[in-house]
Amino acid sequence: MRFKSGEDFVRNLAIEYCPEPNISNTIRLETYYKKAHNLFHESLDLVKMGEAKAPHAYIALMRLSQLIAALQNHSSYNMKEHAKEKQLNTRRLKNAILKMEELKPQLIAAYNKEIEDEKAKGKSGEGLGDEKAKEDEQIGGKGEGVIKNDSEAKSEGETKSEMNHSATKDDQPAKERWNNLLLSPSTTNVAEENGLDGMFNGSQGQLDTIELPDNVAKEFVKFAEKNTKQDVETCGILTGKRDTTSGNYRVTHVIIPKQNGSSNTVHTVNEEELIDVQEKYQLITLGWIHTHPSQTCFLSSVDLHCQLSYQIMLPNAIAIVYAPKDKTLTFTLTKNGLDVLSNCDCQGFHRHNVEGLYEEAKHVTSIKAKAKFIDLRKK
Repeated sequence: MRFKSGEDFVRNLAIEYCPEPNISNTIRLETYYKKAHNLFHESLDLVKMGEAKAPHAYIALMRLSQLIAALQNHSSYNMKEHAKEKQLNTRRLKNAILKMEELKPQLIAAYNKEIEDEKAKGKSGEGLGDEKAKEDEQIGGKGEGVIKNDSEAKSEGETKSEMNHSATKDDQPAKERWNNLLLSPSTTNVAEENGLDGMFNGSQGQLDTIELPDNVAKEFVKFAEKNTKQDVETCGILTGKRDTTSGNYRVTHVIIPKQNGSSNTVHTVNEEELIDVQEKYQLITLGWIHTHPSQTCFLSSVDLHCQLSYQIMLPNAIAIVYAPKDKTLTFTLTKNGLDVLSNCDCQGFHRHNVEGLYEEAKHVTSIKAKAKFIDLRKK
């Protein structure tokens, strides 16, 4: 086991996964509040998934708590226009702390049981080894080519299952149930390299998959058709939840907010309506989709800064660009892009003089499903 106790384990969850958030005054407070909204509803989704996602829920709740507490450092925190969000998130902070206090002893107990199960398994293995040695001596063999009995075969099968994280629910000991939470140093070389990140993806820095219903682009084109004919950009917000079966993010709703557009720009207005809809359906923001009616498929400097705000809210967030005269692609900012754009104070169209700021998103998979569309422009 990597840690000596469950208390050690939970403490290291916080150290490894919950660094203190860096609040920048160059980023609008509204963006941070949207991030808090995302974390809150993602936490709810993870809590609903039960024991299997308890450690993920604990991490999301801690990140939410840290973010809300850190927002008081923002220069706009005490402005009257943010009073409603301030009050809401203060209440959510209290609830998050209460839930963490509930989850913490569960995680400690589960990890301690994992330790005891491993000790018991080790002692059981020693006994089997001594017995097998005696049998070998009696038949004059060295264990080579010996047919395993049912018990031995089952024991070996469980070990392989543990290594592959595919044990069945009925005979699954605590170590296997919680292997997604913390991989033992002795599991595999990959686990050693990835450390705690292995509990999420098995690969450090890898983004959780976003499942994109195959009707999203096709339907959005219809909602944007009138503007597209007039050479005016249209945008929609991709929202959804954690899928309870796969654990992936899934786009379930595309919300088309009130907006103002031109041939090369689009921006939303009355964002309060958008937030109200997301609160009503408990949706998190997964990205955005917009048109380039008369241009090629790419992210402009304005688009890049817009995408930055989405990836501040959720690192997995994507940008879909529909260019009828070119093609439709899904993009995400690279690490270099995040670094450069976070330190860029320019507004409007401008040059960054740096290559590789964004790329096609590799963490998106198309699924046969139908996302719902909500057009707020008609209200």
